[in-house]
Amino acid sequence: MNSNKYAAQLYCFSSVTAPDLPEKLDALAKAGYEGIEFCGGFDKDPQELNAIMKKAGLKLISWHIGIERILPDQFDATVAYLKALDCHSAVVPGLPGHMTGDAEAWKKTAELFDQLSEKLKPHGIKLGYHNHQWEFSKYPDGTCPFSVFFDNTDSSITCQVDIGHALNGRGMSLDEIFSRYHGRFNSVHLKPYSLSLGAEDHGKGYQTYVGEDDIPWKNVLTTLKNDGSVDWYIVELEYSGEKGPIRVLTDAINYLKNCEKQI
Repeated sequence: MNSNKYAAQLYCFSSVTAPDLPEKLDALAKAGYEGIEFCGGFDKDPQELNAIMKKAGLKLISWHIGIERILPDQFDATVAYLKALDCHSAVVPGLPGHMTGDAEAWKKTAELFDQLSEKLKPHGIKLGYHNHQWEFSKYPDGTCPFSVFFDNTDSSITCQVDIGHALNGRGMSLDEIFSRYHGRFNSVHLKPYSLSLGAEDHGKGYQTYVGEDDIPWKNVLTTLKNDGSVDWYIVELEYSGEKGPIRVLTDAINYLKNCEKQI
């Protein structure tokens, strides 16, 4: 199979306002990345950002935004900003407590996402949700927030599963996630995690690298290829050690592409 397209999540190595952002994006492009996913506030002029990305040869594939950005008070400004960047994907990477307190709150949040998705569709913007580990903590009936949310949203809502967080969550297997939400993975976060390092302190499980962790990357990539809905693999790190993020991101894409060659 041919290699998929790879992007990097800005969170793990820089910010939109960092003075060295152009140099960092140039380095990513040289490493083989084709896209970038931004996060945080809209703190940079879109024309300037477009120029930086164009020079590096990277495409803005998505933006991680707070839910408030697409509620009525900020909706129009958010749409205008994303359109100026030719960005067609907005992903919410977490929610406030009142929207996630129990299963009923998650169901109401799912209903809200469907409504917001319908508002974004005429603007050519697709809405998604990005998980962390806590969405896999099980309720007494055996369900977990992740499944309650995605079971109650329209299939057009992107399930941007974070592989490392999902493994750390320990509430659903990767196979179950991939099977249950088949066709909804427009972009996926490829983040390493080590169950052995995180056995006692779950947070320490992130102190590892792609290829040295406990994720069966070849199997994961095979499943995602067969799913057919994935446009982008997004590499994200919680840890870079002494190597530094650019080196770790470079090693990660090389390892993952080598896995793809074996599929």
